[in-house]
Amino acid sequence: MSEEENTPDEEGGEEEDEPAPEVAAGSSEPEEEEVAEGDAPSETPAPTADSGGQPPDKPPEDKKPEDEDEGEDDEDASEKKGGKVTLPAESSPKEVGKDMKKRKHSISAHLQAEITKQKILRAKQDRENRRADLDTHHLFLIETVASHLDLKPKDIEEFVIDAAEYMAILASFFDKKGKKGVVFCYQDADPPGPESGRPVQQPTKKEKMKRLMVTDGSDIPMKGICMYFFRTGHEHKITMKNIADEVFFGILDIRDPDEPGIVLESVHHLLKNIYLKHLKLNSTWISVSDPETAAKIRLRFLSSIDHYAEFLFDSRHDIASRLDLRNVSDMDEVFQTYLRTAEEVIEASKNPDIVAKVEHTVIMWCKNFEKVLAMSKQMRKETDTMGPLAELAYWRNLMAKMCYIIQQVQQINVQNFIQVLIHSKSRVLKRWKDVDTRVTDEYHEAKDNVRYMYALEKFCTPLYQVDPPGMIEHINSMMYVIRTIHTTSRYYNTCEKVTALMVKISNQMIASCRRYLTKDDTVTAWAQDKKVMLDKLNKCIELYDVYRSAYEATKEELADNPDGKRFNLSVNNIFGRFEQFCERLTKIIQIVEIFNLYTPIHDSHIDGLDEISTRLKNLHKQILEKTYDPFEFRKPFFDTDFVLIRSTIDDIQENLEKFMDQSIEACPTCMHGLVLLERFKNLKNPCLDIDGRNWYLFQFYHNEIELILQIYEAEKNETPIPRGYPPFGGKIAWARHLYKRLERPMKWFEEKTSILKRDDARPTIKLFNGTCKKLVLYEMLVHESWVKTCNFIYDALEAPILTLRGTVRQELVLNFDPFFRQIIDETEIIRKLGLEVPDIAQVVYYKQEMIFHTYERIKGLLERFLVIKQKVPQDLSVLMRPLLKKVEKSFMPGVTNINWTSLKGEEYFDYIDVHQNDLEGIVKKTQEILNLRINQFLYEISHTLMIDFPEDRPMTVNDYMEIIKRYGVVVAKDLEYKSRMCEQAVVELINMLLRTCDMPTPVESPTLWLNANMPIPNFREGEIIVEKPPVDPSIQMNTMTKEEQQHIYEESRNVFGFYNQKCIEALQKTTRISLDILRQRTEEPQVSKRNPGKILNRVPVFTADLILTIPTIQMKPQLGDMQQLLNRSIVLITECLKRVVIWGQSRRTSFDNKAADAYYKDVSKLDEAGANPYPRLQPADALLQTIIPLENLNSRLKNSYKPVMDYKDISKMVLMMQTVVLQAKQTVQNLIYQYSQYNFLWKETRDEEIKDILETDPVITEVEAIMRSYRELEDEIEAIAPSHRVGPLEVLTAEMKMGFLMEVKEWKNSLCRQMSDKYKVKALEISKFIDEASKDLNTPLKDMNDIRFVMTALANIRSKQVDIDVGIIPIEECYTFLGKEKYKIPEEESNRADTLRYNFNRLQTRALEMHGQICNLQENNKKKLFEAIAKFKNDLANYYAKYVKSGPMVEGLAAQNASDRLVIFQDEFDELWERYVMFNAAEKLFGIIPTEYPDLMKLHRELSLLQKLYGLYNDVMRAVNGYYDIKWGDLKIPKIYVEIHEFQSRCNALPKALKGWPAYEALKQRIEDFNETCPLLELMTNRAMKDRHWEKIGDITGHIFNIENENFSLKHVMEAPILQFKGLVEDACIGAQEEREMEMKLKQLQLDWSTVPLLFAHFKNRGEILLREAETMETMASLDKSILVVQAMIDNKYHGFFKKELNTRLGDYTKTRGILEMWLQTQTLWMDMEAVFVGGDIARNIPLEAKRFNNSNRNWMKIMQGARENPFVISFCVSDEFMAQILPHLKEQLELCEKAVNEFVEQQEIAAAEAAAAEAAKEAAEKF
Repeated sequence: MSEEENTPDEEGGEEEDEPAPEVAAGSSEPEEEEVAEGDAPSETPAPTADSGGQPPDKPPEDKKPEDEDEGEDDEDASEKKGGKVTLPAESSPKEVGKDMKKRKHSISAHLQAEITKQKILRAKQDRENRRADLDTHHLFLIETVASHLDLKPKDIEEFVIDAAEYMAILASFFDKKGKKGVVFCYQDADPPGPESGRPVQQPTKKEKMKRLMVTDGSDIPMKGICMYFFRTGHEHKITMKNIADEVFFGILDIRDPDEPGIVLESVHHLLKNIYLKHLKLNSTWISVSDPETAAKIRLRFLSSIDHYAEFLFDSRHDIASRLDLRNVSDMDEVFQTYLRTAEEVIEASKNPDIVAKVEHTVIMWCKNFEKVLAMSKQMRKETDTMGPLAELAYWRNLMAKMCYIIQQVQQINVQNFIQVLIHSKSRVLKRWKDVDTRVTDEYHEAKDNVRYMYALEKFCTPLYQVDPPGMIEHINSMMYVIRTIHTTSRYYNTCEKVTALMVKISNQMIASCRRYLTKDDTVTAWAQDKKVMLDKLNKCIELYDVYRSAYEATKEELADNPDGKRFNLSVNNIFGRFEQFCERLTKIIQIVEIFNLYTPIHDSHIDGLDEISTRLKNLHKQILEKTYDPFEFRKPFFDTDFVLIRSTIDDIQENLEKFMDQSIEACPTCMHGLVLLERFKNLKNPCLDIDGRNWYLFQFYHNEIELILQIYEAEKNETPIPRGYPPFGGKIAWARHLYKRLERPMKWFEEKTSILKRDDARPTIKLFNGTCKKLVLYEMLVHESWVKTCNFIYDALEAPILTLRGTVRQELVLNFDPFFRQIIDETEIIRKLGLEVPDIAQVVYYKQEMIFHTYERIKGLLERFLVIKQKVPQDLSVLMRPLLKKVEKSFMPGVTNINWTSLKGEEYFDYIDVHQNDLEGIVKKTQEILNLRINQFLYEISHTLMIDFPEDRPMTVNDYMEIIKRYGVVVAKDLEYKSRMCEQAVVELINMLLRTCDMPTPVESPTLWLNANMPIPNFREGEIIVEKPPVDPSIQMNTMTKEEQQHIYEESRNVFGFYNQKCIEALQKTTRISLDILRQRTEEPQVSKRNPGKILNRVPVFTADLILTIPTIQMKPQLGDMQQLLNRSIVLITECLKRVVIWGQSRRTSFDNKAADAYYKDVSKLDEAGANPYPRLQPADALLQTIIPLENLNSRLKNSYKPVMDYKDISKMVLMMQTVVLQAKQTVQNLIYQYSQYNFLWKETRDEEIKDILETDPVITEVEAIMRSYRELEDEIEAIAPSHRVGPLEVLTAEMKMGFLMEVKEWKNSLCRQMSDKYKVKALEISKFIDEASKDLNTPLKDMNDIRFVMTALANIRSKQVDIDVGIIPIEECYTFLGKEKYKIPEEESNRADTLRYNFNRLQTRALEMHGQICNLQENNKKKLFEAIAKFKNDLANYYAKYVKSGPMVEGLAAQNASDRLVIFQDEFDELWERYVMFNAAEKLFGIIPTEYPDLMKLHRELSLLQKLYGLYNDVMRAVNGYYDIKWGDLKIPKIYVEIHEFQSRCNALPKALKGWPAYEALKQRIEDFNETCPLLELMTNRAMKDRHWEKIGDITGHIFNIENENFSLKHVMEAPILQFKGLVEDACIGAQEEREMEMKLKQLQLDWSTVPLLFAHFKNRGEILLREAETMETMASLDKSILVVQAMIDNKYHGFFKKELNTRLGDYTKTRGILEMWLQTQTLWMDMEAVFVGGDIARNIPLEAKRFNNSNRNWMKIMQGARENPFVISFCVSDEFMAQILPHLKEQLELCEKAVNEFVEQQEIAAAEAAAAEAAKEAAEKF
């Protein structure tokens, strides 16, 4: 008993005598009132047994039946309506009156209400207590559940505290040694009772609600969403600190609990797709240290989980596939109705109807049983991946199916059905028994097989859980079990079944091997370690061998037993796949071993082996890149690749052997070959013949000894000296080198081979000994010669250290004898070689440091002097010449007195240092003035831009002019200031150099030297420079003459003028740069050549706006206005130069020190008020504005404007900028044209186009698509670039886009407006029809006409019912669409659309009412109907007779007359048919058999056919007559062709009954004739048709075509017999088209070749006097193509009209091509001869040919001059005969020159050879 069923006493309440259910029925309102008074929840449920309202002492048998409860409920309900509350009748004694009942019932109700109130209060308090018990770890679970169930944590908390049991389960879960898990089930369940303490309105008893319940899994069924939590250990209590580590959770989704096996499916999905995948991807959960053991454990564990998951899946399949008899028959209905008891069964067997139902049900069971049995006997679809456990699953599934069927058959309800069959002796019983027996047999077979499969499962499980090496030990046991099954099983003892079982075992072994080899498909066979892979492959093959051996052993044992069963199984089926698999493994082993054999090749560094290594690597890479599985032996891909790999390896081995032979043969020496052969030996390839190669090298060594001996004999007199060796040491080293070349191979052969022991090696050893003896003797002779040479070193030590070189201008050079270095080098080499060294050589060798110190010191002084001279600026070299002479005189003692043994060397060197230091200081100061002042000022002038534009944005024209004017004033002052400062620095530099040259410089006039007539001033006091006395007193320092001084002053003026010119050039540069920046801002953006990712010229100068002024788009401001402003700005920029004065003039003002200091002022010290307004200027520029007056005080002096503006680049740039804005005119027009594509937005036909769209009755989706297209158009317009770069302009599009959007809005409004108008009309029509139909239906039914009228209205309603129903839908959709688009609709119109559906439904209801009323009146109008039918029959007979006599079917009647008669008779027939329809409807209405009218039906069919025929006939006649009136220029043949084709299709679609009528034949002939004419007419309307072609067609047909007549139409063409001459006319039209194509091609050729130029190339310094060969060859190729095109046109049979022009073109192109070819040949000859005859010695030896070449050279220059004057290819080559005449002559002359030159060269070579031979003979004679 649950806690919810406790008594009130146990819960602390008062005792109650009567049970709660007796007062619950009528106590709802008193309870509510009582609870309200006590401030308890106002909504209280009626207590029930489930919610704790029933006391426990009431016995279960006291509960009343449901019928009585319902009766009580009805009674209580009636009492409640009356406002009275009474006790139930059975709760009070019968003798008590009605008043006492009411009173007792009221007391019990109030008492129960009070108890309920106390329970609710207590429950609320308990609920709050449970809420207070919630801790952080409770909230952790609550938040986790909320996040995964998509609920709020607060809602989860409310569910958790609904019951104390939930909290107890959670507390046990968190406690130490508590529950292992807890489950949260979110499912449909009964609402919580009042004991939960919820203060909410509870649903009624029968309603369900979503609840979250907490359980440990033992009391609540699993359905809905179940979220489970479990803990891994129980040693610790769960707290917030360890909950994340100790607690894990998961989810089971069981949303449909009634589905069979849903829980199994959920658990299977959880294991298979979540846990198993995670465990396979992660191996950290295995804590075993041994990797092999860990892998086995992991595999066994994962296999167990996988098999368990598959078992769940199979169980789920078993449940889902079982046969439920209730689902295939209505057995429950029959059982409950007729067969519940045995008596009913007997009675039912006597009732044939019931027996029939039972038989039908049993037959349905039998059919389904037979179906299940048939499916079980069907051939199973088994794959190659099925293992032995699949056999167990199959029989287990079959056993479950049969077991479930047997269980159902044994139930009482099914047995009652069978009893009926038995009692009634039904024939179905036999079928039932047969099926029942078969099911039983099938069940026993499946059960027996499952028993044996379970016995085998123990031995088959290792096939899934262990690797192939571990399977071997289980094979014998498994084979024993299979043998037992085969011999003892009752059902599973056939060879077929045992074979199938062993096939599955083989399949599983193969699958396990593949898993073992690929590590669960994670790696391929080629990506693993080769040694490990080989071991695995061999293990798999061993498994097969053991398996096969076990099978053979078992087979032999059974064969030895004569009484037992034989093992006659299909070996091919069992082992075929496994054998193929092992064959595949064997091939893989071969490949792995091959790659192991060739692995050393990859590590070898033999040159040239990379190709073989690369081939092997590529082969291995190709194998790795194969996407197929090599273990998939059924696929042939690997076998194909295996053959290819084997052939490739054989080829590689052959190449390796060839490579080794070639490499050894290519070795220059034997030693190289031996080393290389040793490296090949290290490859450990058994296929390489190493010993054979050693003998080959020994033979090669013999030849090498002979070669060394020959080298010695040939070079011993002229020994080659090694690089870096002295002569004698080099000779000795050469001899020793030859000796080592002999010695090393001999030692190698002696130590590492046994070749020297062979008899045939003795000649080589003897030759080796003799050669070595000669080399030793040569070394001794060379050493003796060197000792004698060392005595010549004494003279070199006494020579001076310097000497003078040259006659006119002598230079100081070192007098160092190279013999010093040679002696030292020879001594060092001889000592290293261990030979004797003489005494004098040893002295020089040990004093080499002192000699080289003197050498390095004097060499350094000379080099320093040269460096200082190079540092002297070239512009000041004349002014500094006196200083250089002083330094040169200081070197002179080294020429006379100082030698390599002098003691005054250091004093001499110090004396030179003093003079060089003085010179270096002056040069350094000069460079400082030049670099830091003069050049710096010039650099700043050249980089001071004369414009200052914002670099990141364009400007309006007004802002642009304001910047130009304001900045120009400041930059002019800045340039003038920098020019003055630069001038002062130049003057200071010149004066400093004059003082250093001892030149007088008056203080009062520092620029007096600028005057060329200035007298030479006297020296000032103290300016005479006294020099140090020289080392050599005989050397005197010369003074400067007067002429030299005058020359110095002249050079000073030249220097001043030079820097003045550089200042002008700097101004030119800054002007050019400024204008170039402005020009770049006016150009289109370009990609930088240095940095392709960078875009240049991104920011233009001006901005302009595109404005929509319907019907055009305009740009403001105009291009002309912007060009004028640009020209004006250029003038303002260049006028800044007028303020810069040229140097050497006396200015009226000068800069004070304050101005000079301001230039060098630190930027960081400027305050905000003095901040630089122009970042391109120096910081001092702000100060300049106050120093230099605004007006130019030196306006009368010469300024820099004219010299700068005369610069051609600047003048050219200014001229170019005059039209730069106007050049963008075409681009602006193109841009406007680009946006003119939106001109459809402001079409005047906007409303007409919308109307055309709506006339097609588009569905609402199409209208929405149109509106969506408008929105997309708005998005497209919004996506228009905000601006476009057009040359110097940035064209803005904002105003234009705004105009476009306004026009799109007008389109949308027009669509909505016309939709509203259209559907307003439709709504009015439907509304009008409803009103009229309603009015017709309200007509009183007085007579037959009224009935017919109403019936007609009903028929009309029925006929239009679907149309109206369908028509209302688009109306509703339309107004919904308009409302969505926020289109304003009149209220009246909107209300009409809203009520349309309602009114139509009312009309249909009214129609049904009238139909019923008419049915009630049918008896009164039958008589009138019969009279009307009789009169109708008479009228019909008269009409039929008249139709036969004079109808449209009378023979011989013309088609037009027949059409007219058809109209008359059709009108009369329509009236008769209307009466027939009315009478027929009336007959049907009155239930009378409708009268048949055969003549009427015949007439109806015949007239319908005639209507189709003559309707089409009239349409064709009208269309053809209309075509004839169309003017020829307006004729649209494709449109006519389409209409005629449509007529023809309609004609062919006419019924077969019409095709024999004359009108049909005439119609068909007319259509076919016109259809045949259409292709000709289409050709004749082609624009290629000229007057000559019309004349030709006129001559063919004999008809004159006046096409010039403005009224010329198709009628005039059809008058001619064009179909009669169809072929000739068609040929004439095709000729016109061909001629038009020829004409277009000729025009294109003329246009193309009129602009093809001759391209020239420079030749040396003579200008462009050559043709570019590559471009000319391309031109010749183009000429070839043009010749082919013209030739093709000539071959065309329609070329007659252009024959003359084509021949001319062909001749020109052919002639031009030949001239160009000869031109290039002549050019090649001319270039070769020009190199020979211009500046060469050959020309003097062959003067006649030189003269011929000069004439040819003049002709060549004449040709190139003419080509430059007329540079177009065709025009120059064919304009006259000049080129055709002169080129062959010129080529001939050049060929003669070439021939003469070749002859001369041959003569010279012969003479030289003879001279060389004579000289050689002479030398040989002398030597002899």
